[in-house]
Amino acid sequence: MTQFVHLFDPALGMAAQRDLPPRGGKNPTSSWLPGEVIVDEISLQIGAEVAPGDYQLRLGLYDAANGATRVPVRDKNDNDLPDSQILLTTITVGR
Repeated sequence: MTQFVHLFDPALGMAAQRDLPPRGGKNPTSSWLPGEVIVDEISLQIGAEVAPGDYQLRLGLYDAANGATRVPVRDKNDNDLPDSQILLTTITVGR
């Protein structure tokens, strides 16, 4: 599995992204247990062309070996989340 982090503007689309294996490949998803909390630190470069403003930071997983099919994500009520991704927070990009 590969995780993605997107810096996203709902009006303009994706402003920055990073795709990499969870925990640098040191803890494959096949070893994860239900309810286990996985902590990972990811840096995301934001280019100078990205305009100042508020952006959503989104996270998800996909199977690169299976045509980049995203792993479904559900909320605590077992509802599918849009685009199989989690909205982590909103951040402000400034200059």
